[in-house]
Amino acid sequence: MTPCCRRPVGRGSRGYTRRVPPSIDRRRLALLLIPFALSALAGMLGTALAPSLLIHAPLVLVALSPLGRHLLLASPQIEALPFFAVAVPRMFAVDPFMYLLGRDYGELALAELTARLGGAGRVVLWLDRAARRGSWLLVLLWPDPLVCTLAGVSRLHPVLFVVLNLVGTVGALTLVRLSGDALAGPLGWVRNFLADNMLTTTAVSALVVLVVASLRWAAQRTPGEEPIE
Repeated sequence: MTPCCRRPVGRGSRGYTRRVPPSIDRRRLALLLIPFALSALAGMLGTALAPSLLIHAPLVLVALSPLGRHLLLASPQIEALPFFAVAVPRMFAVDPFMYLLGRDYGELALAELTARLGGAGRVVLWLDRAARRGSWLLVLLWPDPLVCTLAGVSRLHPVLFVVLNLVGTVGALTLVRLSGDALAGPLGWVRNFLADNMLTTTAVSALVVLVVASLRWAAQRTPGEEPIE
């Protein structure tokens, strides 16, 4: 790929630079985005079927949709080894691709993330400023795909990125396990409620996922967005 050009972002950036590729390798861009899209689809499927999966296949729920609430509810039903063996790779799988997206496409990646999030795009700008000062700390405390993209933009060393990401992921999952033990009573009540009302809660969950996905799709199709050249 053609090396990216560099330019300073202005006073007070402490040497931080944003990069805009002079030409876009669409094939590489698609390869970097496909894992994220597949992960998002798996997450939507897991969330839609969450009540049923939580009762009958909690490890499948973790593999499809490792959201905090799903991890917390499923954790007490799964032994520690399979829980970590599934959750850690699933949560880490997309992050290297998001890191490369930020590293290779810099300012373009930030612009796309901000546009796709709409009003919540201000979070991207805030995290962008925070990443200039300490992207390593963000990756350790919050190894989220968005943070991973910003870590790539800030040129965090790839080896350090992987180590911090895995440490942060394992730490977060350990906290989930401890919280699941401490909240065994309330979590058991929630699982019992879902088991007693499985068809209804699954139908409602699927409907909510469908509505949210439709609204997001409509928002991304609003007039005024320009295609990537």
